[in-house]
Amino acid sequence: MRRVLPLLAMLLLGFAPAPFPRQTKTKADWQALQGEWIRVSLTICGKKRFEAPGAIILTIRGDQIAFAGTDPGDKRDEWKFKLDISKGQKRIDFRSVIPADQIPNTNVMLGIYRIEENILTICSHVGKETTDRPLNFDPAQKKVWLHVYKRKIP
Repeated sequence: MRRVLPLLAMLLLGFAPAPFPRQTKTKADWQALQGEWIRVSLTICGKKRFEAPGAIILTIRGDQIAFAGTDPGDKRDEWKFKLDISKGQKRIDFRSVIPADQIPNTNVMLGIYRIEENILTICSHVGKETTDRPLNFDPAQKKVWLHVYKRKIP
């Protein structure tokens, strides 16, 4: 009986249900990114680009991200993305869904991001063979695009 009781306790503990997984910060950010965003500014290699307010809409659904102009006939630029916060910095990687041989400039963007209230800021290196990502949100870095978006409120 003395041997059976500890064995029975171990068996019962072995079949106890596992706790529910906690929501990771990456998943929380991924959910916060979902929806439509209006670009309010774009800076490329330190030079601010001027465009009509709301001229570019960023749409995020699942792991798909699309940049589209609001004018009829504007091309829609589609990407897949993934987030990573394991290195202490919020990282975002974009991979074009268009085959690489059909893209004149780039098929990969490596960046960092931040979400503050309803403002999304993405700073990314752009280039066909890019392997670097920006270290900070300074828009004057080489081959860096700094995008700022405001959440589109329906």
